[in-house]
Amino acid sequence: MSRYNSAVLVSPKGNVLVNYRKSFLFNTDETWAEEGREGFFAGEMPDGLGRLAMGICMDLNPRRFETPFENYEFAHHVLDSKADLVLMPMAWLTSQPQSSLVDQAQVPDADTLAYWIQRLQPVLDQGPQGRSGETIFVACNRIGIEREASYAGTSVVVGVSKGNGPERIQGEDRDRNGGMAHYAM
Repeated sequence: MSRYNSAVLVSPKGNVLVNYRKSFLFNTDETWAEEGREGFFAGEMPDGLGRLAMGICMDLNPRRFETPFENYEFAHHVLDSKADLVLMPMAWLTSQPQSSLVDQAQVPDADTLAYWIQRLQPVLDQGPQGRSGETIFVACNRIGIEREASYAGTSVVVGVSKGNGPERIQGEDRDRNGGMAHYAM
């Protein structure tokens, strides 16, 4: 029986629109899941909302950390698919001490956020390719502690538009209490 690390996009009426299977497995995924066979997802969103690209967590990294860092596989997929919206559910780990996750739960992990933005560098360099002239990157990340694993939180919505280089990226981060942090990088 095949098992996958998957993300499902569901319509307001409950219809499954996308069942994406993670392409790049993290080492813990490899103990129970197979890689998706179709590659990163790209497709049209309903109601003329534009193009969607979807990945899961490790998909943002170089494959198995063996591919050269500057290949940016997922970022090039975003460009090639002309995505207006990028959805990326995550269970991204942090190297911060577990005590700081509790004490600083409402503060985004700046190192994690900077790394995610860095992994989108080709989109920043070339500008969005979709119809809207902006690519919205949505990362929904797990937060908290489970056994020895510390999850970074830092769920974020980042808009990248033409002429909006890394020094001018703006976004929002909602903490687990519902508060919203606005930032510009």
